[in-house]
Amino acid sequence: MMLMCLAFLALPQPILAADTNSSNCTEGLIFPIFSGEGSWNTGFRAFLYIVGLLWAFVGIAILSDVFMAGIETITNSTYKKRVKKKGEDGKPVKGADGEFIYEEVDALIWNPAVANLTLMALGSSTPELLLAIIETFGANFYADDLGPGTIIGSAAYNLFVITALCSMVLGAGVKRKITGFVGFCITSVFSVLAYIWLLIILIVSSPDVVEVWEAAATLGIMVVLLIAVYIADTHTASKVSPEEEKRDETQPASDEVTRMDEDKVVTVSNDAPLNAGKKFEMSPGSNKFLQALAHNDKTSEHWKKAAIHAHLVGKDGANRFIDVVRLALAKNQKASYLTYRRAFINNTFENRKALQKIHERSTQGAENEAHGDGQVAAGNGVAEVNGSPGSPKPNGNQALDETAGDIEDEPISWKDQFVRAFQVNEDGDWSKASVNEICIFILTCPWQFVAAFIPPPNLGGGWYCFFVALGLIGCVTAMVGDLASIFGCLVGLEKPVTAITIVALGTSLPDTFASMIAIKMDDTADNALGNVTGSNCVNVFLGLGIPWLCAAVKWAVTGPDDQWRLKYQKWSRFQQYEKTGAFVVEAGSLGFNVLIFAILSIASFVVIFGKRFAFGAEIGGSLVNNIVTSCFLFLLWVIYILVASLQVYHPDSFVHI
Repeated sequence: MMLMCLAFLALPQPILAADTNSSNCTEGLIFPIFSGEGSWNTGFRAFLYIVGLLWAFVGIAILSDVFMAGIETITNSTYKKRVKKKGEDGKPVKGADGEFIYEEVDALIWNPAVANLTLMALGSSTPELLLAIIETFGANFYADDLGPGTIIGSAAYNLFVITALCSMVLGAGVKRKITGFVGFCITSVFSVLAYIWLLIILIVSSPDVVEVWEAAATLGIMVVLLIAVYIADTHTASKVSPEEEKRDETQPASDEVTRMDEDKVVTVSNDAPLNAGKKFEMSPGSNKFLQALAHNDKTSEHWKKAAIHAHLVGKDGANRFIDVVRLALAKNQKASYLTYRRAFINNTFENRKALQKIHERSTQGAENEAHGDGQVAAGNGVAEVNGSPGSPKPNGNQALDETAGDIEDEPISWKDQFVRAFQVNEDGDWSKASVNEICIFILTCPWQFVAAFIPPPNLGGGWYCFFVALGLIGCVTAMVGDLASIFGCLVGLEKPVTAITIVALGTSLPDTFASMIAIKMDDTADNALGNVTGSNCVNVFLGLGIPWLCAAVKWAVTGPDDQWRLKYQKWSRFQQYEKTGAFVVEAGSLGFNVLIFAILSIASFVVIFGKRFAFGAEIGGSLVNNIVTSCFLFLLWVIYILVASLQVYHPDSFVHI
């Protein structure tokens, strides 16, 4: 909210003094809903619309969270794969007959890298994508400023502000490095090329017109990006040595990236600091350990290492929080994670207060860690360890003296969703509810009720949840488009400025909270920073490619009508397209917007990559380093907002594009 205010105050003052006749601000797909609303007091209408807009952002965040739960279920889908059994040395094992021994393991259907750039990026960018599509269709296939402007503005906010905030929240001396560097380089290059490609379309190839082949090529570049990332991912995996492969087995089989809001969880870290949660590790050759639910999968005979990572996410006193246990199984085994979350957060598994009994003792031989030896088997959460509680092991490990209670393997039902939608807190006890919990309940209850109609993610492999949630998000996004447009009209903001400020910030705030949590909880920057570039690519290639292709095909097939001729009769290229028609996207403010962002994004990548090679990590470092980096990136965003806004209101003062 503070960033919204700063962005609004940074706008040139003539904007606020513009002629804003309330009766002229009445066009929208859904709003206004009251007849005669145009005669209301302008200030009162503006207040109602900004409150409604902010409340709609809350709805998008809640629905998107459920949407992401469905996506996680889809991307975690597995199939049975027959592979050669490997021994402790990582080499295939042969039987007495000299033939290799095979075993069936669960393998992910989706390649993690491809999943992150498709479904996962779609989940985190759904509002921006749907807004661009809805605005184009709602405008009868004429170009609109709100959708494209939101995509560019959101990209700028993600790259500049989120990266700056991630640098600010880390303590002095703490560093976070991107481990999937090849994939990050690819998406970084494509994220810059995406906006250069837009400039080529709007200025060079066919000025002010998007032709069918150009829109199709925009979508096609997304396919090229996916292929490049897939090749890089598989090529890197093929070079893993047996020793590295054994080490990789300690990582979760599902390494999904979740960037929705503060209630979502990011990937477990084997080296997370103590204050990030409790961590328990297994050692090779062990025979007893925590018994925890393994999703009824057959566990591996040889456990190299596994981790359970639990942390609290959310603000103190707020009822929107979760405790998460993520169980990292051996490689090619399905990773289970159990959630304890609010009513409107859906997932397959539930863990009721199972973490409250976990505690650890100080250990010898391992700083800030608690250890125990053993295997994992399906069942209730009962810990068994070798040795007496608290006693150090010969190898430096230590037995645990107490752990979790019962762990439930019970899919959340539709009934549960509706019951929880009306619970003020986890116990549903109003007498124990805090003021903060009551306020949050009043604010979110209507959206929780709507979200309860979405099928639980465990039904249909997550696809039912995916499509129903997508439809509901589309409806709320249409509301956002109307609310933002009318509010901008009431206060004198042009659509391009409304798009890059209020709408872009509102749709990106959930990503902000998730990235700040991720950078603190993880030991890498992959989840916090790596998905920013991927999402920015998806925003352009899909968020603009899809509506532009539909509009370009429409005008190529139907040709111009009287409305088209009337709209563009003063256009400089009207005579050239008078008979054939075209999808007109005048470069103007959009082209200038893209140009400014492309230049500033290159500057930001110079800083990000420079920090990696100069200081060993993209995020973090000394206190001075963090402050300088954050201020520089935040300054880039302010420059972008100011210059882009000034160009809209004073185009003659800038170079014509």
